[in-house]
Order: sequence, then structure tokens, then C-alpha cells
Amino acid sequence: MAFPDVSAVHQKFRLVAYTLVGFWALAVIASLGSSLLTIWIDRDNPQTQNHVYSLGGSDRWGSMPDLIFVERSYLHVEKKDWENYVWPIDVYSMNQTGSTPPFFVLYGNSLILNVSMLNPQFHRIGQHAIDPTIVFSLPAKTDVSFSFYFRAKGGTEQFAAHMTLDVSQMNCLNYIYVEKNFVPKVGVFWGYPREGNNVVPEYRLDGPHCQHYSVLTKPVFYLMIKQKTIMYIEPVSLIKQIATAFQAVGASVALLGTIFALVFQRRFPRSVEEADSVQMTLRGYKEKSRPTHSKSQTETLQKGLLCT
Repeated sequence: MAFPDVSAVHQKFRLVAYTLVGFWALAVIASLGSSLLTIWIDRDNPQTQNHVYSLGGSDRWGSMPDLIFVERSYLHVEKKDWENYVWPIDVYSMNQTGSTPPFFVLYGNSLILNVSMLNPQFHRIGQHAIDPTIVFSLPAKTDVSFSFYFRAKGGTEQFAAHMTLDVSQMNCLNYIYVEKNFVPKVGVFWGYPREGNNVVPEYRLDGPHCQHYSVLTKPVFYLMIKQKTIMYIEPVSLIKQIATAFQAVGASVALLGTIFALVFQRRFPRSVEEADSVQMTLRGYKEKSRPTHSKSQTETLQKGLLCT
């Protein structure tokens, strides 16, 4: 709807029209200014839009992160101790890119198990779903700090999730459930074409849940992914939020036009000539002169116009 033409209002009531438009303009300026100010204040914590995807037959989960184990005791853990207990590692329902996952000891009591080349596969065999799983064991000394790290853009590692594992129970089969979703990246997201990815993975760990088996001679851990869907919580860019704020101004113009039509009306009914002028015809078709009407036709048309 076009912006109302204040000059079309009779001079006697034009002040009312200007007052109506003035109140509308103040309301629009206040609303737009408040919206833009809120967008700028919350630029580090923007609006989000959530998308939930099924993991069946898709690769939206992505790759695994690195696993970092830190031995909490004061005893020095030899590399051979890690080798004897961590290896061999079993993997189910995961595609592997590259060679066998490497591991190495840091500062004598820390180990990084790099499984970032493993990609969980979500599929079914018959009626049974196969949950992606990594099986490993650890030296049975004391508690072990277990952390997830993922490699961000540029190769840097960022902390993701953490839990403490009790490895003192030799005959315990421990289940650890991993859940992964994507959340907005920290910082301002403008929405430029080459700004890059605007989400980062977020991991949650549940467990360990122990089941005792007398045949076990060392603690075994099953790192499992049981989730069936994954959520992407994506930030709404500043450019899109600003555009939405200005679109609201356009919508308010239609509201102003509606109020104008309710407050004001035509001073006089349309004349016969005006009725002829507003009739539509095909573009390109021209008439040399206006149609003429007899007195009786004019009276009939005027009566019809008075009713409209």
C-alpha cells in the first residue's frame, strides 16, 4: 500500500492528517531505534534459529574430536603402560580416514588419543540400529581425567567436554554416552558471504555407567553415540536482523494507510467522468475521446456511484 497523500485531505482537516502521520512517524522512529539498539547491544548474543536433523544415513554429526586422558596420580606413567592398556582399540559403525589413530604421552602422565579421523555412521542392520562406538581401556591406578578437545579452524584445540573416570574397578564395563550439537560461535556474526562457519560443535558426556563382569581383568570403556537427531542452533546475522527491522517499517505503512481510510473519506462521490477515468483497459489501447452519456444514463450512473 502506498504512503497516504496528506495533501489530498481538505484544508479544513489537514492538521488532523498531519497529526496522524506525525504520531505514526514518532512510533516508527522509536520502534526502529529500539530494535537497532537491541541488535547492537546483543551482537555477541544474537537471535538464533534451530534446525533439527535426523542422523539416519547422514553425515551431519561430523568427525570425532580428540580424546585427552590425564593420569591423576603422582606416579609416573610410562608410555608402555598406556600402550599395554589403551591398545588395541575397537571401533564400531565408524568410517576411518587415514592411518591408525596415533597417541603420545605428554609430561609423563598425559595422553592424547586422536580419533578425529573417525566419522560415526548411523545406519541399521535389519531391525537393529548399530550405535557408533569406540572401545578402550586405561591403566588401573587411580582416577583419570578424561576430556574432549576439538580442532577449530586454523588447527587450534578448544576444550569441549570433561569427566573423571574411575579406573580402580578392574571388572567394570563402563558406558559413556556422547551427544553432539552445534551452537553459535563466540563473537559477532555479520553475515558477509565469506565470513565462514558460524557454529561450533558442543559435546555432552553422560556416564560412566558401570556393568560388572567377573571375567574382566581391566576396566573397559565403551564410548557410544546413541542420539538419533542433531540440532544446529545457528545465529541470525546482524545484516538479516537489521533488514528485518526495516521491513517492519514497510509493514507499518500499510497499517497507516488502513487507519487513514477509516478516518477520512471522499469529500464528494465520484463524478461520472471520474468513474470513466478509473476504469481499466488493456495497455496500449487508446480511445480518441471520452464516452458521452445521455442525461438519463448520467443520473443512473450517479445513483450507482452514491451507493459505492
